[in-house]
Amino acid sequence: MQSTCRYSWGKLPQLAKDGGDLARRALLGVCIVVVVMGFACGPALASTVTLTTFETRVLQLVNYERTKRGLVPLRAQYNLMLAARVHTRTMATVPFFSHVSPTGTTPASRAIRYGYTVTGFRSWRLAENIAWCGGTSSTPEQIVRGWMNSTAHRAIILTASYRDIGIGVVTSVITPYRTRMATVRYYTVDLGRRIR
Repeated sequence: MQSTCRYSWGKLPQLAKDGGDLARRALLGVCIVVVVMGFACGPALASTVTLTTFETRVLQLVNYERTKRGLVPLRAQYNLMLAARVHTRTMATVPFFSHVSPTGTTPASRAIRYGYTVTGFRSWRLAENIAWCGGTSSTPEQIVRGWMNSTAHRAIILTASYRDIGIGVVTSVITPYRTRMATVRYYTVDLGRRIR
């Protein structure tokens, strides 16, 4: 079976002090950089969140890549999980493939909307990797492998300062191009760090 996969990344600049300027720009959707590339292709929790099998596997694979390089493993963070899940579900149901939704929400505006706030923190950082893949290559192993084979995606996953992650995985039968496949999976990972 032939498979089709697409990956994209977005990284927001570090937010210093109260973060108001970045938050305002992010809400306007002007501070995200997007590059689209094509490829053939036991989490710790903050708050109470239950991960799906696919989300758990993505977290395990991302943390494996980080820890084998001496980096701190990421922990599933409740508010980022909400933001990633909502964005992934929206991509799968509309369908579309972008960091910016058809209604204009950005990774930063989603994170803030679902409680990963900037208020009260002197530093706030956020980045997002997204992917969609159909057929036999739609497994977490293939998606994380694709991200690690991309300089931009790998750089986000291996950014030493990140501590939190939100993951969304949704299965569909519709690609972003509105064509049908037996299995299409959409993935979002939001990585962040807040420092008081």
